[in-house]
Amino acid sequence: TSYLELLGTFIRLLAEKRNEINESRRRLETGLQKLLSTAAQVEVMQQELKDLQPILARTSQEVEDMMVVITNDKREADETKKMVEQQEKEANEQAAKAKEIADDAQRDLDEALPALDAAVASLKNLSRNDVVEVKAMQNPPSGVKLVMEATCIMFDEKPKMVDDPNKMGKKMANYWEPAKKLLNDPTKFLESLLTFDKDNIPDSVIKKIEPYIQMEEFTPEAVSKVSKACTSICMWARAMYVYHNVALQVAPKRAALKAAQDELNDTMARLAEAQAKLKAVEEKIETLQKQFEEATAKKEQLARQVHECTVKL
Repeated sequence: TSYLELLGTFIRLLAEKRNEINESRRRLETGLQKLLSTAAQVEVMQQELKDLQPILARTSQEVEDMMVVITNDKREADETKKMVEQQEKEANEQAAKAKEIADDAQRDLDEALPALDAAVASLKNLSRNDVVEVKAMQNPPSGVKLVMEATCIMFDEKPKMVDDPNKMGKKMANYWEPAKKLLNDPTKFLESLLTFDKDNIPDSVIKKIEPYIQMEEFTPEAVSKVSKACTSICMWARAMYVYHNVALQVAPKRAALKAAQDELNDTMARLAEAQAKLKAVEEKIETLQKQFEEATAKKEQLARQVHECTVKL
């Protein structure tokens, strides 16, 4: 019995030892596999760390380079913006100056335009028959003769020299015959009054017409007593005279206005160029800023990966 108990105990102990050995072997194998796996992972992480470091360095350098470019471009943008603001100020001042000159010139013209408009309106109310009536006069009144003399002078028509009945052996200017030639085609005559080149009346014509303007008989009120058509023509001749004198005053202002406008146009051209340059720089900065933010985010991500790999190792 004692032998059998001893044998049973031996078998039980043998089984326990085998189990312990098997468990130790399993644990050893598991540990070995983990060591091998860890070694492989370490090797991968070491390679990953090795690969990440130059990328991180390159990305960091790219970020620094971009920062330098952005700083320089912002400085250029600031300088361009200041230039644009200065040119805008100059343009506004020049525009105000040009407007002031234009308004001043317009005020002068406004003195002549009402009389001119009234004369044109009066001429437009004339009919062909009104002109025919004047032409048909065999012995026209002095008021009609006076108006047609002035008309011939305005169109630079030469008078016919005839004997002066009051001065023996002397000649006098007779404008009635050249006047009738002007009146030959009533429609054409009225059109020539309406389309008269008022901006280029010779000074010689103005000097000749000036004495008529001073005459009391050469007024629409006086002429209206003898002829409707000549009243309108009288208004026209006086309006041409007034317009010419006003235009002489306005001419220097027009020249000044043109100079101011040319200066403004030049400033506006330079302003547009500067604005386009500023826009291009700002768009470039915006693009670089986005690239900078992306590169910075990439740099931070790479730095985290390097840190994690270093910690794991």
